[in-house]
Amino acid sequence: MKRTYIKFRCSLFEKKLLRIKAKKSGLSMSEYCRRAAFGDRIVERLNEEQIDIYKMLIKYSTNFKIIGNMFRKRNPKLAEEVTKLAEEIRDHLKNFKNDRQGQIHIAHQGLHVLWLEPGEGCRGGILPASGRENPEQITEEFKIIQGQNARCTNNTLSFVLSPTIEDGKELSAKALKEITEKFLKEMKLLEHQAIGFVHRDQQHTHVHVYVNRIDFNGRAYNDSFIGKRSQQAAERVAEKLGLTTVREVQLERLDQVRNIRQEIKQVHDKVMAEQRPQELDRHIKLMKENNVKVVPSINKSNQLQGFRFGYKGHSLKGSEVHRSMSGSRLVMGIGEHAGMGFVENKDNTVSLMGKATQLSGNIALRLAKQVIKQAIQKSAGFEIGY
Repeated sequence: MKRTYIKFRCSLFEKKLLRIKAKKSGLSMSEYCRRAAFGDRIVERLNEEQIDIYKMLIKYSTNFKIIGNMFRKRNPKLAEEVTKLAEEIRDHLKNFKNDRQGQIHIAHQGLHVLWLEPGEGCRGGILPASGRENPEQITEEFKIIQGQNARCTNNTLSFVLSPTIEDGKELSAKALKEITEKFLKEMKLLEHQAIGFVHRDQQHTHVHVYVNRIDFNGRAYNDSFIGKRSQQAAERVAEKLGLTTVREVQLERLDQVRNIRQEIKQVHDKVMAEQRPQELDRHIKLMKENNVKVVPSINKSNQLQGFRFGYKGHSLKGSEVHRSMSGSRLVMGIGEHAGMGFVENKDNTVSLMGKATQLSGNIALRLAKQVIKQAIQKSAGFEIGY
């Protein structure tokens, strides 16, 4: 009879992990812990999908064997190949059965956020830590939880929290940990596994945060528009803690180069009004003749996303110079000069630097709307008669 109790301490996340492992093995928490402590065999229970696949393979093996017997006299070669396939399936089933009978070693690793800072060794987690201070061990913990959702392949989220240089000099490890914790809370990721690394080896102090996308129930975190959402979350955290936000830095920078922006805008307006370029390359050349360097921004998919303008040692995005110089508006302006032949084919490509370059989805959509609007305006002046 089992009447004696043994209690041991563990973190909240270790308890959740033990519950997951016990459930997958078809055991109670106490039976699972007892078997693990005595080194007894712990075999993970098959789920319904795995059982169905196992039954299907057995059926295939039998059917292929029957087919092989049917063609033994008519086509010995075919019969031999089919029988060989049936034997291979049977061998796989045998190996699988033997693996199920073997012992599965379970590593009892905790579930936590590890906080690392160079020069100070490993620190306690943002969430309750289990004592694991090795990043490789944390990665293994990630994989345990990620194993609950085999369909999700991109199962790790990565963020970089980067205060300004001035703020970073004043922030202690405790303050950086607080920033990271609040950021995860804003993103609704506080209950997910995460690991954070503080980098002070450069002038700009920053934190790399890696978060397990899979939760304890095997559900994947919705990563739709995660770039924008993480940016907004970081803005809210900075405002709450009285830190300088990215928007404030951008506005301050733009204010410092106000005269530069105005000069670039004047050159652009002059080129568009007087020269009326009908090609992007022509616009780039005319701007260069006025000492403004135009650099197209092309992503890895060979899509044009916008332009940067270099002038007197400064490099600014088109939208930073003026809203009328954003990638979509600049392309629309040149497209208006060129007419219907500006976009070369259905793939929404334009000639740029001597080769066909595809427009990004946003620019192509805006350009299409402009063409439709112009067609409607032209047709409005005609009457349809019979």
